[in-house]
Amino acid sequence: MVTRTAVGPVLPEAEAPPVGTLLDVVPPDGRPDATGRTGARALTARVLATAPDHLVLATPTDVLGTPVPVVLGADLDLVWSEHGDVVGVAVRVGHVDDGTWGAVATAGPQRVQRRDAVRAPVQLAAVLSRDPAHRGEEPAPADDPGAPATGGGARPVLRTVVEVPVDDLSESGARCVVDPVALRLEHGARVLLELPLDGLRGPLTARVVHRRFRPRGRGVLVGLRFVDVADAEADVVRRYVFARLRELRRRGAV
Repeated sequence: MVTRTAVGPVLPEAEAPPVGTLLDVVPPDGRPDATGRTGARALTARVLATAPDHLVLATPTDVLGTPVPVVLGADLDLVWSEHGDVVGVAVRVGHVDDGTWGAVATAGPQRVQRRDAVRAPVQLAAVLSRDPAHRGEEPAPADDPGAPATGGGARPVLRTVVEVPVDDLSESGARCVVDPVALRLEHGARVLLELPLDGLRGPLTARVVHRRFRPRGRGVLVGLRFVDVADAEADVVRRYVFARLRELRRRGAV
């Protein structure tokens, strides 16, 4: 562990990420990444233990889940989600052991208020269908463009599978454009969304939380919130989102 001379911890244990939290490991702009090379890579690491100003983490992994050892003395930023906030703290690699490493805080945590999990604009071609295991629907708002007409009995559950463009993604949900003729979805409908991300073993279950007609162009903008998503699947999505954000920052797009 690196010895510090500051009076009092800059990262009190009460403000540290809980054990088990998945962190994004980010090199400061213009500096080598966690492996000692220039050019940021999408790395994540899980917290194994905490102490004032000090975290013990598992060896970081890249987007494909491959372990990437850190370099002793490297300066890094750790970023994580906490109760709707995005929290970041600057650290230095204090020790490296077999399968673990120590991060010593060099500055206090900073928080940015967010309404939801970290999101990124994306351009993904996904596959969407109704969840055949779920037939119940929630009442739709009166102005919902997918609300069923009154009378005529219950609409049968469709089994249509369609390709949809996804333009916004987070570990908690996605936004996509759906052709209402090809696939009609009511508010509250449960669906399966298959994303082209390495590491996902199958489609993610989601619920339709809003529908809006696009003012220009064909289709309905559908907001989805993921439900019953395993931690491993959420980790895959989160890695991709952070990698996408870093790519956009390098291009000056965000």
